[in-house]
Amino acid sequence: MCYDVASQLRSQLKYARHIGASAEDIAYLERQLKKYEWTPYFRVDGFSKTRPKLPVVTNDKPNEIQFFEWKYLSDSVVNSKKGLNTLNATRERIFISNTYKDAAQKRHCLVLVDGYFEPHGFGKIKKKVRYGKTISDYEKKAYYFIESKDDMPLSLAGLWNEWADPETGEIRQTCTIITVPASPLLSKIHNVMERMPAIIPKELQKEWLEAVSPDPEPLLKQKSEELLHPYDEDLLTY
Repeated sequence: MCYDVASQLRSQLKYARHIGASAEDIAYLERQLKKYEWTPYFRVDGFSKTRPKLPVVTNDKPNEIQFFEWKYLSDSVVNSKKGLNTLNATRERIFISNTYKDAAQKRHCLVLVDGYFEPHGFGKIKKKVRYGKTISDYEKKAYYFIESKDDMPLSLAGLWNEWADPETGEIRQTCTIITVPASPLLSKIHNVMERMPAIIPKELQKEWLEAVSPDPEPLLKQKSEELLHPYDEDLLTY
């Protein structure tokens, strides 16, 4: 997945209605949202130094929208300013990576976005190795915006962690978005890495949030992996 998403205030209110929240609950969420010093973004650059925050729903607070920093920090991180690229986590490695395996077992979330951007490469092609994979590095890139055909927010599978800065004691709520191999259509669009975010459909969102356990649980690991697959591209537009 590209490191840009669209995330606007309307997504948060839509999501409350999307999960069948009552009028009272929606009014409560509106009041909560106003408490945050958060500006709705059209395009969020995950590499920005301003610590962009994304709206998330976590397994421990499934009925509350929170705003987490888009850069996952594991408990083993000592210096958050080092060049860590944890904006995305690949499905194939979340249960074996030292960075993500604890969260893959215990801390699931949904990242709420109106849509997301993917680069399509064209022009002169070079080959290079990135994250252990040979990819096509194009001379130029055009960006496609992908969203749901029904104009509802997309719920992306993610992992989260509360990280304590060892120097200042500051608690930072952080998250990452899980990616999967792209569908045939998205492979043509995102021809650079051929990946896409793991989008969780409405009927499976509760299952994703609840597929966690404080202790190793093979069945929940299997359930998590079953929920992470390419989304039905017929439900998307670009």
